[in-house]
Amino acid sequence: MNRRTKECSLLVAILVLSSCERQDPWTLQTIRAGNSDFNSSKLAYATEDQVNGLDLEILSSKKELRIALLVHSHPVPAYDLDEKKALVKISSPEKQIVTLASRREGGQRLILPEKVHPFILSTLKNGEPLTLQVPGYKSTVMPKKFSTLLEKLEHPSPFELIIHLPM
Repeated sequence: MNRRTKECSLLVAILVLSSCERQDPWTLQTIRAGNSDFNSSKLAYATEDQVNGLDLEILSSKKELRIALLVHSHPVPAYDLDEKKALVKISSPEKQIVTLASRREGGQRLILPEKVHPFILSTLKNGEPLTLQVPGYKSTVMPKKFSTLLEKLEHPSPFELIIHLPM
């Protein structure tokens, strides 16, 4: 093997190995409007399993906090005869909660009731994994970086740095 072939082989190996590395599942996005009453933020946990997994989204605005679950493939089945509800199981190592979520049009987004928000937030703040389950889907949310990102969600920086790059 000549030197050029070895270099190409090494480059291909590095690219293959680095592409297998898992991206951080937590993302924080903030939208700033001209008026602070309309600012909003989203803290999201993306599942590794796009077919059978659930994403978790925590949506925050000045007036409310919402927690949603999202699926990427087939709609979540409706609960009994109520097309607007879906059964959700939320569990930590010590406790399990079963609740009905509001099932949005299309069945791929579920809004969790406010009564389960404290359980979800405290479980992740305490560094414990959280398992989310609906019929046909299941994900475990790992708490790494959650507390830091939640603090940024709840108390966004009042300063915004805007950089315009030349075209």
